[in-house]
Amino acid sequence: TPVERTTLQVERQEFIDAVAGRLSDDYVLQTRANTRMLKAIEAGRGGLVELLTAYVLAHRYPDSQVHWSDTREGEEIDVWVEHDEFIRVIECKTDLAAAGVDKTRQQLLRKTGRFEPDRTVKGEVWTWELPAESAVESLEADDITVSCVTESSELNTSNTDDLSMLFSEFLPEITERHPLMPAPRYSY
Repeated sequence: TPVERTTLQVERQEFIDAVAGRLSDDYVLQTRANTRMLKAIEAGRGGLVELLTAYVLAHRYPDSQVHWSDTREGEEIDVWVEHDEFIRVIECKTDLAAAGVDKTRQQLLRKTGRFEPDRTVKGEVWTWELPAESAVESLEADDITVSCVTESSELNTSNTDDLSMLFSEFLPEITERHPLMPAPRYSY
């Protein structure tokens, strides 16, 4: 079977005008897909930081309840520790610099205000990435403690059996709900 070849010659600008719409549509669709994927990855990282923070705090405060991914007066609280004498409200960030130190401070101060002052209420920021010293100093000036979950001794000495408790205690059963928006869970 013979192959017929047709050659068409067009001006450069005519060609660009003819294909520009299609190329830009493909580019926009690909960019949107990449953005959605990066947001999902970041949400997963954020959920992991929250979960590991809850795990560490459950070990540090065995006589307290550790609440993870809870809502208080319409405000999402990443982690909070409820003790007879105090409440710790924790804002978790994968990267404090990327999240913004001032924005994080404002979020945390707003969230600590959701609790009754019948006990000492203190704010803390827990991160995945070790924050810059200037960021730590800035937050500590407002009496906000900064901790890096990856530096926690509870994780550095844990084996996989210990960490399996993390999933059984804090992760909800598989349901129709999105896995990163679980019902509130408590420490053991």
